[in-house]
Amino acid sequence: MAGLSENEWLGDLEKNIHWQLSRLELMALEPQLGEQFQQGLYIPDEGQIDNRQLMIALEQGILTQAVEWRCNTEVRDIQPHQVGDGFSTWQFDWVIDCRGLGARPDWDRVRGVRGEIIRVHAPEVSMSRPIRLMHPRYPLYITPRENHHYLIGATAIESEDLRPMTMRSALDLLS
Repeated sequence: MAGLSENEWLGDLEKNIHWQLSRLELMALEPQLGEQFQQGLYIPDEGQIDNRQLMIALEQGILTQAVEWRCNTEVRDIQPHQVGDGFSTWQFDWVIDCRGLGARPDWDRVRGVRGEIIRVHAPEVSMSRPIRLMHPRYPLYITPRENHHYLIGATAIESEDLRPMTMRSALDLLS
């Protein structure tokens, strides 16, 4: 950062896949983090999607277009441009397979990864990009949402368990 204006420095950052940051550089991007951390890794192309907003936008797009939408329908056969439930087969221009673990009969490499998150409202916190923390027990992330809402989560738990989050997991994330 030495010798470069902030705009030149940020432009230089954008050309790299990742950039190791000093405390001062970290403070330039996320001032509240620089108070607590001595270094960071900046990944300019790392994105974030608010799944709730995405689902609302997709639903609105589907409803305004002539799209046939099926939910909670068991899929027994999926082929390019067609889906079958064992009784009927439907033809489509596009088929998007969203079966998750239900796709295992067709693709044995599918595995369950449990994602646990806590949503918090923290009006005193101001972060603009996803933050990943390398915790000794498991990697954590904090993702900003609108109006000072944040997701705190850990998604590297290899499990197909669909039960609600345990108290221990909640306390681990909050600590």
